[in-house]
Amino acid sequence: MTTLFEQPPDDARFDGPEPDAPRLTGQLLRTWTVMSDHKWRTTAEIAAVTRDPATSIQAQLRHLRKERFGAYLVECRRRNEKGRWEYRVGEKGEGIPKHSRCSNCEVLEAEIVRLEGLLVTRR
Repeated sequence: MTTLFEQPPDDARFDGPEPDAPRLTGQLLRTWTVMSDHKWRTTAEIAAVTRDPATSIQAQLRHLRKERFGAYLVECRRRNEKGRWEYRVGEKGEGIPKHSRCSNCEVLEAEIVRLEGLLVTRR
């Protein structure tokens, strides 16, 4: 069975005031527990289960990427055209990719290069 921490490292603590640590640890554990099945979910879907605010869930997903919290693979992608994003937590220690590459990535990257070129020529 996979656990969030085999043994919590000494530096597995949060930035900020020490009294917040129990609350933040609880949020982290609830978020990880929901996401440990590696399924894609929006922050609203995670919040419906954990009862934590969506902004706190986003922060905990960022924490899961940090080495001191396990360096979990946390991916995100667009769910639909209305700008909804969904997240999936992979295995512990698998790295830090933030976004899955979308089918339009190459097109967008080419457009960025083109626009940067226009900026340079207009200076």
